[in-house]
Amino acid sequence: MKLLFSKRYKHLKRLKEILQVISKEGLGFTIDYLGIDKTLKLPWHIRQTGKTKNIIPMASRVRVVLEQLGPTFIKLGQVLSTRADLLPPGYLKELELLQDNIPPLSFEQMEKVIEEELVKPIKQVFSEINNNPIASASIGQVYKASLVTGEQVIIKVQRPGISKIIETDLEIISDLAHLLEERTNKGKLYKYHKFTTEFAKVLREELDYRIEADHAERIWSNFQGDETVCIPKIFREYSNYRILVQEYKAGIKISEGFGQKQTPFNKKKVATRLVNAVCQQVLIDGFFHADLHPGNIAIGKDDTVIFMDFGMMGRLDHQTRESLISLLLNLINKDIDGIILLLSDLGSITSNVNKQQLKRGLYLILDRYYYKPLFEIKLKNLLREILSLSESYQITFPEEMILTARTLILLESIIEQLDPEINFIELVKPFTPKLIAEKLSLSRIKKTISKRFFSLSRFLLRLPEQLGVLLEKAEEGNLKLILEPTNFTKLIQHLNTVGNRLSFSLIVSSIIIGSSLIAQKTTSAILGPFHLAELGFIIAVLMGLWLLVSIIRSGKV
Repeated sequence: MKLLFSKRYKHLKRLKEILQVISKEGLGFTIDYLGIDKTLKLPWHIRQTGKTKNIIPMASRVRVVLEQLGPTFIKLGQVLSTRADLLPPGYLKELELLQDNIPPLSFEQMEKVIEEELVKPIKQVFSEINNNPIASASIGQVYKASLVTGEQVIIKVQRPGISKIIETDLEIISDLAHLLEERTNKGKLYKYHKFTTEFAKVLREELDYRIEADHAERIWSNFQGDETVCIPKIFREYSNYRILVQEYKAGIKISEGFGQKQTPFNKKKVATRLVNAVCQQVLIDGFFHADLHPGNIAIGKDDTVIFMDFGMMGRLDHQTRESLISLLLNLINKDIDGIILLLSDLGSITSNVNKQQLKRGLYLILDRYYYKPLFEIKLKNLLREILSLSESYQITFPEEMILTARTLILLESIIEQLDPEINFIELVKPFTPKLIAEKLSLSRIKKTISKRFFSLSRFLLRLPEQLGVLLEKAEEGNLKLILEPTNFTKLIQHLNTVGNRLSFSLIVSSIIIGSSLIAQKTTSAILGPFHLAELGFIIAVLMGLWLLVSIIRSGKV
């Protein structure tokens, strides 16, 4: 196959930069494996593998490569850090260390972006802007400012030219995914191009700050009346594609409580509120913060949890949310049959999977946790072990489920760093009665009955018409029944084997009978001491032994 990116000459410079970093960090063998060097005719110094890097673990080299390649690859690594179905544990731990903190650009460079998006002088909107950013990442920088109306705000500004860089990288990643899908069995199973397409969609949304404003307002609406959670207000009139202006909320980063015995907030209360807020987003609202790292959470007055940065969000439809609630309840109750049934409902188990073997695999995993008290169980380890079954049993988990698992793993990690003695599952368990009440609420039951009734109504209304079409085709002789047998090739192979053995047996029998007839008619020898009849018997015995050995080896005696 000719590489897709071989035609994209505008990407060749960036592609060669990527390949040079890969080679420098001792991963040059991947270039040869994918056949990139043959198509692009790369110079030797790019293709060679850095020998001095061999002493560094492979997973560490992959992390270093991603960090050096910039925002797109850092984001990709962060997403992959929870994909236990795609990567071994060592890689997952290494990718968790990826950081998106880079030196800031000068305010003069960022000021041009602000004025271009406002389409007016900055002084007409902001009375004051602190030129030193309070946060700097690969996509944007954040500044504290004051509006001319007096409100304290923060301005999130996108780095100039970053959108073009990310678009180029996304196209290169897409091409590489197609290559891996073509050349590896794992790529075919997990459809890497589908994963990268979803990743690209999420990252493009994150580049558009207008979409982030929509997300923030929706989350704000969902938590109206909840005094334990704070979502900063968005100033729509000053926000655009590359800048976002939102209310400044005083608080301290939750990370300031990591590893500290004395903190300005109550750890247990904050942990409980954080878990309740995320569980509500995931399990009740079906719209949740999907980039839940410590830098996006602050603690305000009276231990209020402040959420920030709504660029990456997860969405769950009603059916998936129902299945996830049931899955969580089954995990807490260790109901393996219920878990397998839910995985089947989600369409993630292929029809040719041995469900009994899958059940035994799940039993082996859950048995290790069955007798443990909840405070000793780590959800991260449990979810990763379940996800790791995907390769053995060819399970493909829906993207929204993977994103949900990632969010819960990040949440547990924050709780663990906040206080190792606080257990995440213990905090989730009190939330389960609320889930059950929500699941069995009168409004939910009415809604479910209404959906079923309207589905049945549509079916009954269409039934006469469909029956009419069916009968009309039958009368005209155009009704056809198409059968698609499964494992037909295996059946043909089996019949061929049986036929060959039967033919072989008939030949052996014929030789024996023929030899017997010859023995009665003649006593002449044709090969020294051997008579013709004896030679026939010897050949028949050897062929018979060959047939017997082949049957025994096949295990079908």
